[in-house]
Amino acid sequence: MLIYLAIVVGINVISANLSANDCQLSKQFFDRAEQLYQREQFLLSSGHFSQAAAAACTQDEKNQSLFKYSLGMIKLDEFNEAYTELSEIEKTAGPKLLENILLAKKLYFNADVVLNEENKIKIQVWNVRNNKKELEQISSKFVGPYWKNQISQYQAALEEIDTKNPLLAGTLSIVPGLGQVYVGAYQSAAISFLINSLFFMGMKDFYNNKQYAASVAAGLVFSITYVGNILNAVNMAHLKNNQMLKPYEEKMYNDFFYDLK
Repeated sequence: MLIYLAIVVGINVISANLSANDCQLSKQFFDRAEQLYQREQFLLSSGHFSQAAAAACTQDEKNQSLFKYSLGMIKLDEFNEAYTELSEIEKTAGPKLLENILLAKKLYFNADVVLNEENKIKIQVWNVRNNKKELEQISSKFVGPYWKNQISQYQAALEEIDTKNPLLAGTLSIVPGLGQVYVGAYQSAAISFLINSLFFMGMKDFYNNKQYAASVAAGLVFSITYVGNILNAVNMAHLKNNQMLKPYEEKMYNDFFYDLK
């Protein structure tokens, strides 16, 4: 009987040690994954988060690892995998993690989920972040000072950004190069004006000299460069806006969605 009890106690001690080692291993995997994630090595971090989840000792630890794994998948544009994993851990997640899961599903997938009031406001503001009038309308709905102050700060930051109107850039490009001047791309404007002028004058000279085939060919090339000049101005306006808005958007994202970084 004493031998039997000794064996049982020994087995329990060994099991406890193995379990403790597994828990420690899970933490090591998670910490390493977090380091890789912060360095934007999302593919490598996802593998370590998966290992951390497999070795986790509690459901909460497993869910947290799989949540970070899902965020890594989103960074890698593996949206189907991310959504499937988020939906799975949603079933057993605790209150805090559940709110983050629902927020991620709304932000990245526009899923039909029920958010708490604070997260609803965050999504509303984020969806109109680059629209000054919409931000003002949202701000007017709030009585409390906190969100009014937050939104007013973003409005002020947005006012300082000199964005360009892509439609206006395209319209100005009726005169080749003028749209690029509006955007601030002066070298591109000069090249566009020069190329279009050369082909237009060539087309006209060929026509005046009754070289109609050459005139048609020059006219065809001119039409291509002319349309390209307009599209280029529109595209450059979009690119410039994206560059100028990026710091503003990154700040709002970090303020609103810190737990989804």
